[in-house]
Amino acid sequence: MQLPTTVRSWQAWPASLQVLLFALLVYLFGSLAIMVRPSVGGAALWWPGAGIAVLGLLLVERRQRPALLLAVTAASVLSSLVGGRGASIAVLFALINALEAVLVHAILARRRPDPRALEDLHDLRRLLAAVLIGAATAGLAVGVVATSLLDATFLTAAASATASHAGAVLMLVIVGLQAPTPRVEASDLEQGMQWVAVAVATVLVFSPRQALPLAFLLPVSILWGALRSSIRAASLQLLTVSILASVFTAQGRGPFATATDLTGRSTHLSIILVQMLVLSSAAVLLTVVVTVAQRRAALLDVTRSEELFRVGFTSSLLGLLLLRPEAEGLRIVELNGVAARLLGTSSDRLAGSLWGAPLAPADLDLVDEAVAAMAQGDSTGWHAELPIEVHGQVRWCEVAISPAVEAAAAGNLVTVQMVDVTSRREAEERLAQLALRDGLTGLANRVLLEDRLEQALADCRRMGLLIGIAFLDLDGFKLINDVHGHAVGDRFLVALGERLSAVVRRTDTVARIGGDEFVVVCPGLTGPEELDDVVARIREAVRAPVTVQGMAIHGDLSIGTTLGRGDSEPRELLRRADAAMYAQKRAGGGRTHEAPAATDAATPTRAVSH
Repeated sequence: MQLPTTVRSWQAWPASLQVLLFALLVYLFGSLAIMVRPSVGGAALWWPGAGIAVLGLLLVERRQRPALLLAVTAASVLSSLVGGRGASIAVLFALINALEAVLVHAILARRRPDPRALEDLHDLRRLLAAVLIGAATAGLAVGVVATSLLDATFLTAAASATASHAGAVLMLVIVGLQAPTPRVEASDLEQGMQWVAVAVATVLVFSPRQALPLAFLLPVSILWGALRSSIRAASLQLLTVSILASVFTAQGRGPFATATDLTGRSTHLSIILVQMLVLSSAAVLLTVVVTVAQRRAALLDVTRSEELFRVGFTSSLLGLLLLRPEAEGLRIVELNGVAARLLGTSSDRLAGSLWGAPLAPADLDLVDEAVAAMAQGDSTGWHAELPIEVHGQVRWCEVAISPAVEAAAAGNLVTVQMVDVTSRREAEERLAQLALRDGLTGLANRVLLEDRLEQALADCRRMGLLIGIAFLDLDGFKLINDVHGHAVGDRFLVALGERLSAVVRRTDTVARIGGDEFVVVCPGLTGPEELDDVVARIREAVRAPVTVQGMAIHGDLSIGTTLGRGDSEPRELLRRADAAMYAQKRAGGGRTHEAPAATDAATPTRAVSH
């Protein structure tokens, strides 16, 4: 049945031709249903009028629906009249069919952009509910009409009509739905074999004097085609089986033809059984196909997600690892090439090994604590910059750890992302060096000097010790620049800074605060003698000549010193040492001058020249 191709080109058909086609289908199938009805009760085994009408409402444009309903109603009346039914019965049954079609279509289209969608179990539930509600409504109406105008009981007529309408509507509406298709369609040979299987099953079930319970063969054979070709092909097979079942049962063949009630009389039970076979087969067919298709779609989504993950994992610019927490540590399940390069080896050698060997023990403890917190649900991730030793060199990596997936076979996994930030950290250190260090000598600048002074005062305040400040200024440095040039003067300052750093104590800070001025901070002093000792070593180191470009250059210092306690003001200490240094300058230079008596009575002062 090539109806899918017809449906795809449906919009190109003239509207009148569309309506005429459905009216013709209602007439032909309705006449056929009346012709093959059994003699018992005269009721048709299935009634396709409502199903074809619903199919038409789904496929035609909205403005064509009234004309369609009029056309299929007229065709239904005509088929009933040709089949020998009275005019009143024919009109009433046709109106019931139209009402059922409108009701089913309204339920399918309620709050949905496309009422033809049949993609998941939610759509299937809506379809089954619409068909059953429509068929039950039609069955009740037919029961009332049959009780009033025909020699029939209400329950028998209503049950028979409900079953016949439900099976026919469900079977025919499938053709117009956007139903799932198999991932790989069967070959022509397989489709032919499947049709043969349906034909063989039909013959077995409805062979003469057949009373064995073989009806299950029909839905099984049809289901094969639905899973391997399309749901529309299966609906065509089900339609064919329904017609054959009606004909054979009307001829007294098959397991349902001889059904009787408790009194032994032939009743409508055979009719209802055939109708229930069609209805149950269609329902089972749809349920299985939609479930399998939804499962396939879910697996396809998972496969695509895994493929995307695999591509992203392997081609990522980040170092990525999948780790499994174990008693021994974090076991590497998988890693990409970037992570292997960061860890200094290949992926093959690292897979299956424990991650964290290049980490320091303290950092590894932090990682283990973070992973344990994630496993307990107390944390959703962890981030830090860690040093990793690779081939004897320290490489800084920014590391982010987060939960990955849960799998029964793999256990709880965590994802590790690694980025090499060694260059960035080196750049930051260089920037910090520029911000806190003198660009020429590498000594502390004024900013770092003030910070170290604040820290030293805090330590002295806590321990009750003294702090010493030595303010240094080169004597005759301008002459060095004028005679030898600024390049030589700069080399002389660099050498001077190196000598100062070499002779002070480890806890002292040497700073260049501009030009040829230096400051030495000496924390943790117990008395002025310790400061005097530092100053003496400084002066001794400076007196030795400095060789620059083969020239021996001599220099001398003017030094001003002061002592303070932990509660002294930093700027006041620097001001006093500076004033002492200038006092020595005015006195001729080359000596050390201690600050005059301070305004702070707690600060010891002396006035001594060296």
